[in-house]
Amino acid sequence: MNTLLGNLIEEKQRLRTQLVQVQTMLRLIDDRILEELLMELESNDEPVAKKVDQR
Repeated sequence: MNTLLGNLIEEKQRLRTQLVQVQTMLRLIDDRILEELLMELESNDEPVAKKVDQR
């Protein structure tokens, strides 16, 4: 029983570590998507800063 409990605790820690890594990767991907969307907006229109100045 103790071996099973130890194995479960180790597996939980490995999974938690993997979860943190995946969450970090997802945040990086979200940041990149946002950058790409902003660049596309600016290339299709006037720069965002120019639009804000004109208001």
